[in-house]
Amino acid sequence: MSHTPGTWTMEDAFKNQYGIGVFAGDVQIAGVFGQSRYDIPIPHEYAEAISNARLIAASPELLAALKSALYTIRALDENYDEHDSYVQGMNALAHAEGRP
Repeated sequence: MSHTPGTWTMEDAFKNQYGIGVFAGDVQIAGVFGQSRYDIPIPHEYAEAISNARLIAASPELLAALKSALYTIRALDENYDEHDSYVQGMNALAHAEGRP
């Protein structure tokens, strides 16, 4: 599985629509919106949208860190597959890569 390479960033890409864009360079790869009522943003919903956009933008770095951590656990402990953190990490990696 391959994702859009490069550093992902976020910015206010949807002026007056209460949304945050996630970009890889000049390419928008995601849009995250907060809820509004009668075209008035709901502050806590918009704050949640910003947090969600931050998490999406950090995804490539998080994926790389997870792969590195799993490699390190496996290299340092012959019983690596007995550790809950290793199993959880492998399950998260499979989810991120679209595997069962």
